[in-house]
Amino acid sequence: MLSPEQVQEVRNKVWLADQAMAQRDHEQFARRIWEATAHAIKCVARQRGWPCATFEEIYESGRRIAKEHPNEYALMSALGSAELSRANGQGLVMERYEIEEDWDISTAFIDRLLGYSVRDVGGVTV
Repeated sequence: MLSPEQVQEVRNKVWLADQAMAQRDHEQFARRIWEATAHAIKCVARQRGWPCATFEEIYESGRRIAKEHPNEYALMSALGSAELSRANGQGLVMERYEIEEDWDISTAFIDRLLGYSVRDVGGVTV
């Protein structure tokens, strides 16, 4: 479980990603949403003593977290979408409309990690 401070850091990163999307800056959105996802994974990984210094370690930690979830495949799919955002942040590999269609999918991993919507400022469990 993330601390309230960690949750707020993740929310801030998602907010920045959403702002980039609102401005139709797809590459910036992609970078920002991956940063939010990676930050959330790192917080959990550090609590568990897992390495999280490289992309490979972060992604493996995300996979380990997904395997603990009752709906592992949905979580793996959401993690895969977030990872694809990482690739788009390094130079668009998807069409802009595809990124827009996947906008909310990219946050699904974070939502499941937190146990509620990262965009829900009140922190009410969904």
